[in-house]
Amino acid sequence: MSSKDIQELINKALALKETDIDASKALILTAKTLFPQNFEIFFTDYQLQKASGNCHEAAKSFSYIVLFFDNPEILEEIKVLVNALKMADKNEKISQEAEFYVNMFQYFANGPAGQKIIMLLNSDSDSDFTYIRIMKKFSKNFNLSIHAPRLLEKILTGISVSPNESTELLVREVLPLMMNEQNIELPVDLVNHVLDIVFKYYIAKFWDSSDIKPHVIEQSRASIIELFEWVGKLLKWEPFQYNPSWTKDFFWQKLKQIENVACDVKQIFYLTCFLFFVSVQDYLSSTKLKIDSQDVQFILVDGLSDLMESPPLMNILHESPFPSEAAVSFVTAFKAQDLLQRNVIFFKDFNQLLFDLNITRHINRIVVDFAIYLRSNTDSYNLINNSKLSNLEKNIRMLSLVINAPNTTREVFDHIRLIMTDLPTISGVFLKNLACDRSFLFLPLTRNAIVQYCTRIIISALKRKLFKDPTKVDDYQLGSLLVLLQLEFYENIPLVEHIFEIIRVKGLDFPLFHSFIINIDMIEEFMNLWRGHEVILRLSSSTSTPSTQRRIGTRGADKNVKEDFKQIIKQQVLRSGEDVVSLVIQFIEQENLNLLQNLTTF
Repeated sequence: MSSKDIQELINKALALKETDIDASKALILTAKTLFPQNFEIFFTDYQLQKASGNCHEAAKSFSYIVLFFDNPEILEEIKVLVNALKMADKNEKISQEAEFYVNMFQYFANGPAGQKIIMLLNSDSDSDFTYIRIMKKFSKNFNLSIHAPRLLEKILTGISVSPNESTELLVREVLPLMMNEQNIELPVDLVNHVLDIVFKYYIAKFWDSSDIKPHVIEQSRASIIELFEWVGKLLKWEPFQYNPSWTKDFFWQKLKQIENVACDVKQIFYLTCFLFFVSVQDYLSSTKLKIDSQDVQFILVDGLSDLMESPPLMNILHESPFPSEAAVSFVTAFKAQDLLQRNVIFFKDFNQLLFDLNITRHINRIVVDFAIYLRSNTDSYNLINNSKLSNLEKNIRMLSLVINAPNTTREVFDHIRLIMTDLPTISGVFLKNLACDRSFLFLPLTRNAIVQYCTRIIISALKRKLFKDPTKVDDYQLGSLLVLLQLEFYENIPLVEHIFEIIRVKGLDFPLFHSFIINIDMIEEFMNLWRGHEVILRLSSSTSTPSTQRRIGTRGADKNVKEDFKQIIKQQVLRSGEDVVSLVIQFIEQENLNLLQNLTTF
């Protein structure tokens, strides 16, 4: 049959289209069988099927034409199809014709013709997102095990141009498809690249907002674990079946178990990073608590223990309301960070990760705590000075650094002086075990706890001098100790008793008595000294003079001095209900320079 005859056959089929569409289709079907290489016949069949709204049959003809013909007409149809797919990708309201093209495409999307259309989209650099979304939209029609590598490469390329949009597309739309594909295989470098991007994405969610909701954090953590499981299967990682009920210490133990047997060091790196960030997040969120309806920050400080070359892990005190889990989180974060910094391979990657995440301002507080924990004074000074911490917190942290350092008495009192003038308004409570020896403690930034901490530091210095050479003890030192010990009188009774034993022997010349001694037990002890012992006491400028000290006791006592003494005691008894904290603050502020001069060494 000549081309003229074929054209007449086509014209006849087209003429029947208006009156008898079925007869028209039958005629073309016969022609297709007889002339499988004729474009016009197949294209006419496609047009007839499209006109009748038959997506399935139209897809058969269209896919055949796409594969075996390259005529201008079909290229124009392909262009129309691609535009329809783009409109569908943008979720725009599309015409009936465009909807037909989109529905038709689904019938041959996973076949060779569909691959050709995808390749056309793939080769168009301006259509990366369209390509990716179409792959996602018609994922059930594609064999993802074939298309996954190219699909991921497209997304990773897009991240360099549109990082936010591309990353969201990867995490929210494409990756879930990949994870649900059972028999997928991907190049190692591609998997590691995806792992790096998605891990950073979810870790960044930890710090998106200071008011981030707990469920967002929990979901991000769960997503990271799912990511690890997926990557682990692809890269043959050592089995690590994480359970959300694991404690951080148990997680660390499991991590250490596989550290030396894991075939891929990246598994150890990412698991350690995950544990680090989780511990940091939990620690920082736990160090700010509500006390008396106000937010109170807790900070790590040195707990007045003897200087050690390396602090024992977990030797950190925490008291209610500070949660014990926060101390565990801190130590776990420290151990994880230590592993990441000590390992030559991990060191560079970890610091690059911190740089990429740009979370320095969020984790600065715990970085400072790490330096304090290591007693790395030089690093701590720099970190504290360059931080955005409040002046109060900076001074407390600086004080914590210098209390155990040699020849730092002046720095100690300089910081205490600044602290006393910058105390918070919230009173809070006293720490119960501040007097105990320990390495570190969590100090709440409340008025009472801060004054207690500073007072304990001064007491420790005076006490050290007292016991170093009892023969050189002076009255100002004894009197100052008594003033400061009023803050925690019942916790320091043995030391108070020891001081009064010294006073019984040598007396006491302390004119500041009437201004600062108001503890009723101490007042009673002075009354006992007056009644039952011959003791030289100078408790105010009016009880005696430097040139004529008078012996106050039961024998030979001056009547006028007795009356003065009784009057002072009476005044102090009446003041016994005053706020001891305010009194101690006043004493430290007033006597800061004298205390410094009294303590020649610290």
